[in-house]
Amino acid sequence: MTAQYAGRLIDIYAWATPEGMISPSSGGKIVTGIIKLAQRWLITFFNEEDTVKYDYFLRRTQRGTPFLTRIREGSIQTEADLRALFALSEIQARQQMFEEETSDDPDDERYDGAELIDLEIGQGNISMTVTLRSRADFVELIVPIPIVV
Repeated sequence: MTAQYAGRLIDIYAWATPEGMISPSSGGKIVTGIIKLAQRWLITFFNEEDTVKYDYFLRRTQRGTPFLTRIREGSIQTEADLRALFALSEIQARQQMFEEETSDDPDDERYDGAELIDLEIGQGNISMTVTLRSRADFVELIVPIPIVV
């Protein structure tokens, strides 16, 4: 997959791959487009509230959602509870994502929503399938969440 980088701000790829993010022969990988958006959403959605005291680059103090905190607290008992928590957390993440964006950002890097498509709750883990939409494209993410009981 190739991407046009001219006139875009780039981001460093933050998710490990089997070969790693940075090798001795490279300075790291860069991302743009829907993958950059997915990375931003994952970081925003899964950061716990009040764990980022001040985001220097965004010049703000709030980042994150209650999603992982509520799961860890054990307050989620049913699939319906988890779907409701996802909806609440998506609203908070959406507000934060919109605050970060400017009208100069490419459409494939601008947030347009996330929808929980599928949910599997197993012994010790949750697996969510989420459709993440930009203004130009969409991507399906499978997010495994280990649960320590």
